[in-house]
Amino acid sequence: MAVLAVLAGPSGAQDPPKKTPPAPSQEIPPVDETKPKPPPKPPEGILPLGEIARFTYAPSDRPLVFLHGNQLVMVTSAGSVEAHDAGTGEFRWKLGLPGEALFGPVVFRSDRAEILLSSAAGRLYVVAAETGEIRREIPLPFELATAPLVDLSTVYLGSRSGQVAAFDAEAGAERFRVDIGESPSALAVSGGVLIVSGSERTLLSLDARRGAEMWRLAGRRGFRAPAVFQEDRLYIGNDAGEFYCLDLSDGDSCFRWPTGASILFPALVEERLVFVTSFGNDLYAYQARGGTERYRVSLPGRPASGPVRFGRRLVVATYDGAIVEVDPQKGAVGKVYAAPGELASPPAFLPGLPSAEGEWYKAHRIALSLRTGEVLLLGHQPGEAEEKEKEETGTEEPRPPPNLDTLSWK
Repeated sequence: MAVLAVLAGPSGAQDPPKKTPPAPSQEIPPVDETKPKPPPKPPEGILPLGEIARFTYAPSDRPLVFLHGNQLVMVTSAGSVEAHDAGTGEFRWKLGLPGEALFGPVVFRSDRAEILLSSAAGRLYVVAAETGEIRREIPLPFELATAPLVDLSTVYLGSRSGQVAAFDAEAGAERFRVDIGESPSALAVSGGVLIVSGSERTLLSLDARRGAEMWRLAGRRGFRAPAVFQEDRLYIGNDAGEFYCLDLSDGDSCFRWPTGASILFPALVEERLVFVTSFGNDLYAYQARGGTERYRVSLPGRPASGPVRFGRRLVVATYDGAIVEVDPQKGAVGKVYAAPGELASPPAFLPGLPSAEGEWYKAHRIALSLRTGEVLLLGHQPGEAEEKEKEETGTEEPRPPPNLDTLSWK
């Protein structure tokens, strides 16, 4: 009995059985529809590409393409100039200059929305970018070897006879004319220094205001690409495949890299790395200051452009119609777009501006001129992975390409 009394407790009655707490509810809480859903991540670069518009010319027209702001301008060998909206492909205007062998357009005055057309015969045409109206026609005393270079109110010109001239666009007066001894291939200007790429072997530095020679470099072969600047240095390649880093003040060589094949396009110079393409079908990456080769990438064909930055990727076009994306840090080739034909001339690139409203990367544009005479206007097209992410995040369906009104000439 004593044992029972201890088990039963002081009162002699047994404790009531303990109740098991109810299991927690397994119901899923309702989704808060008012909570904003995260937007899909922007693409790393511009690929995959979709066709916005296609324009047809004769194969002999070999159109040159030009993209700027909200305009796609095409110039044919027959002297026809045609402009379309870069966002939709909608027709804007057409201008006929029959018998004129025209160079590609350049921006003349952004504040007045004007472009500058030039002919090999030595004529300049200042054209209203929005209407195609010829506002000024300027005859020159020599034939042109290359498209003009515009720097503020000064227009720099290279003649076939081996001269470089500077004209005051406002006053209409010649500032200087210098004989360099060979036909210039390209011009570049920075900080009061004009760099002339000679077609035979000379790289020349001139005072951009007075035309006085500052220094000259004799390469093994001609220079056809314009120089690219970074602070107190410039970068340029030549037909011998030599890629130079030069001191801007005196032309002394900081580094020289042999690529083994012609370099026809300007380099892309960023804070730490310099990227350049050569006709050895390679893309090179070098340390901007130390000069060390970081990597080289084999391209699927002969490059038709230098590298261009789109978001987190580099883009290079090849003459067989490939557009290749490359990771600039690792040198790994990513997505590749194949055009329906070979290219007739270098492509035009228009990276979207981060200041544009909405999904700004949708303003990315590439224009390709094919040997068939066709011109393709291309833009970013969401891929399957992006579409799936949109569905999972509940974002709306992709909208049609924007008209780029936010990317005006002003």
